[in-house]
Amino acid sequence: TYTVTVTDPATGCTDVASVTVDSNLEKPDPIVTDAVVCEDDLPYVWNGNSYTASGTYTITNQDICTADLELNLEVYEILEGIVWSDNNGDGCQDGGEAPISGQTITVYECINGVPTATVATDINGQPATSTTGTDGAYEFCLDPSITYVVSTQVPAGYVVSPQDSGACSDSTDNDANSTGTTDCTTPECCTDIGLTPEMSVGSTLFIDDDNDGIFDPTESALTGKTVTINLHDAATGAVVATTTTDANGDYYFSGLTPGDYYVSFTPPASYPTSSTPTDTADNNVDNNDNGSQADTDGDGVTDGVITSPVFNLAPGTEPVGESGTGGAQDDAADTNGDMTID
Repeated sequence: TYTVTVTDPATGCTDVASVTVDSNLEKPDPIVTDAVVCEDDLPYVWNGNSYTASGTYTITNQDICTADLELNLEVYEILEGIVWSDNNGDGCQDGGEAPISGQTITVYECINGVPTATVATDINGQPATSTTGTDGAYEFCLDPSITYVVSTQVPAGYVVSPQDSGACSDSTDNDANSTGTTDCTTPECCTDIGLTPEMSVGSTLFIDDDNDGIFDPTESALTGKTVTINLHDAATGAVVATTTTDANGDYYFSGLTPGDYYVSFTPPASYPTSSTPTDTADNNVDNNDNGSQADTDGDGVTDGVITSPVFNLAPGTEPVGESGTGGAQDDAADTNGDMTID
């Protein structure tokens, strides 16, 4: 407590006043800086100090009359990957497989591990959607406290590669399911999407009147019959697809991944045997017989199931302009279809 005496010089009169000063002074509220930065912009420099992680940081001023400084730093993380053409359909990025440009990528938020229809927002407050460039890459800087799915529309002529292949590392495998959408993930590197060109196979069942193994111009396709054709995985023998011949005797399988296959069918009772000779090579030759048949009962006549040789389907390598009946069935993507398995 302080006492002040004031004297009037003209009259000599005095007056006394007391004042009490509180010694428990409070420091001013901190001066707060809020900052949100992307991880590729680190370190974040503030008041001469560098910071590399999310958190609250304080610079304390010893002077009770000077406010402390406080930094609330939030670091957003990068979600990135590429879209590539997985030509052999193994779910792995192999040498020589090209990126796919012009592919729209959209990121959606997840809640409790379940994708939602909410498009994520990036560090700039913009919807997390973009188009892949010539390198097939995309990149978003996102809030790491949220999980996300990456999604793309599967373009016509492609199927999605096998997801999470065990044949390669997580940094080089395909992370999307058959619809082109990944599992929920935190922002990370290498959330990649492999798209495999769709392959096709087909051709015609024909009546080989002279039994020379050639579909001659004077001979006709097997019309008026509906024959069930099975497509097999050559590695396992498992039936992977089934179709039937159409009114022209043609059959067609589409939407296939690259690989080795063969076809089989049981001939109709009116044409029970396969013609000879049989071309058992995978040579893309049209209008010849590719069906082999065994003599199962030992009577000297072949019978039962007719089977083609094993053939390989690989993007960009299949015959074009097949001239035979049914040869135009793959014209939408001719180099990805083999219409010579007669």
